[in-house]
Amino acid sequence: MSDPQHPYIQHISIDLFDGIFQSTIEFQPGLNIISGENGTGKTQVINQLKGSPTRKFARDVTTDRIVVFNPLRNAEKRTQEDIVQNLRTQNVSIQKINVAMQGFAINDWKVATYRSFGELFVLAYEDLFAAGGIPIEKAVKETRDDFNTVLQKVFPEFEIIAKWKEKQLNLSVRKMGSIDVPINSLSRGESEVFAIIFNIYANRNEEDIYLIDEPELHLNWDLEYGLFRFLDWFCREFDKQIIATTHSRIIFNTDFLHQTQFLIWRQGQIVVEMYPTEEIKTKIGGDALKLVTAFETSEAVFYVEDNGQRHVVEFLANHLSKDVFVSIAGNRDNVKSLCRYITREGSKNAYFLIDGDNMELDKDLRGNERFIHLQKYSIENYFLKPAILAKIADTTEEEMRSLIREKVKEASIDTKTLVFRKLADIAEIPEEILDTYNAKNIIGQVATSVGQHSPANLMDEYLKTCAEENVLEDIFSEITEKIQLV
Repeated sequence: MSDPQHPYIQHISIDLFDGIFQSTIEFQPGLNIISGENGTGKTQVINQLKGSPTRKFARDVTTDRIVVFNPLRNAEKRTQEDIVQNLRTQNVSIQKINVAMQGFAINDWKVATYRSFGELFVLAYEDLFAAGGIPIEKAVKETRDDFNTVLQKVFPEFEIIAKWKEKQLNLSVRKMGSIDVPINSLSRGESEVFAIIFNIYANRNEEDIYLIDEPELHLNWDLEYGLFRFLDWFCREFDKQIIATTHSRIIFNTDFLHQTQFLIWRQGQIVVEMYPTEEIKTKIGGDALKLVTAFETSEAVFYVEDNGQRHVVEFLANHLSKDVFVSIAGNRDNVKSLCRYITREGSKNAYFLIDGDNMELDKDLRGNERFIHLQKYSIENYFLKPAILAKIADTTEEEMRSLIREKVKEASIDTKTLVFRKLADIAEIPEEILDTYNAKNIIGQVATSVGQHSPANLMDEYLKTCAEENVLEDIFSEITEKIQLV
């Protein structure tokens, strides 16, 4: 971040644990990450940053616009009706939440809560309704669009669905373009990452510096990566500083390693290092880091983006009697980063798989015999063969072609899908054109229509049918060719 206009903490002098931790920690504008094993004082550093007189601001500008977040304070899940009633009873506003949060004392024994995603959504549209003199339906829509703009920068597979109907808010989250989940049915990790993202976003006009203690609690790798991407984007977009402590292995990602400092024990003292030692790599990364290096085992490892790809690779490997371990990297960028790193280190037993996404592959990865860049848009596209679907549904290929066409017409529209909707309105979509459509948008509806409970069930039945029809290696040849090399 160049030439920041808002105040930020430049450095702080630390003296903790009777002199065991004496150091000056430097910070930059934007996202700063502090990592280290347990007992090195990460939470105490956050405490010091909140109010210690030893902190130094850039250009001698001080500020009280500092807020502390801790996932342990995450609000309990509530139904939508409980959320609205609770807020109205307390006469709460975004401004009042901000004032309360500034007064929180961060420690492990006295834990306060911040507001849930559902509460923040209600507060945001009610503020619009009260201040702008616009209909409540429009306030809900504008809030939904605003929140989605933020959410989809880091979690493009999620979409907030909000409608005002019969004087009541209907709020849910659409996953993978097809599955609508009420907000009180989100997983614990999803609820927490939504809460922290939108609590930070809601306070963008009131705060300059955000201190966050271990935001990755209860999050899986996908949510961790998305959260830290949000933190980085938020700093750049709104000229803010975030200082976060973490145990997450996200720090070993090339996107974040240069933003991380490490608290390390050395000869009875805690010191600050700019690069992780081998010991800290083992203690923080653990088995996951060993897996990333792919050097500790002779077993072949396939790095993939998501569960769908993993399901396919595991089934194909079993079908071909190959011993393969499949690791989910989280997204295409992670897979590409792993490929570059592992290839550079000379490993010969690692393979890499990403969706086509209608994108060209990076020049440095082209020609890599262990890299699979699917020709179709996504792995889900390989599960739309009318002949196989007809076998599963005990119907005709023509009916399956009509089904796929109808599901494309019914899917939500955006700039990427509008042309497919128009094509489907006119005639059947040719297979080579359908291959460029993101089948994640319709795979859930297709699964239900052919009698399967979920996309995962459809994939399993589809793969078994392909094996029975002896077309498995033809349909999935891009992957089976690589598995055969194992």
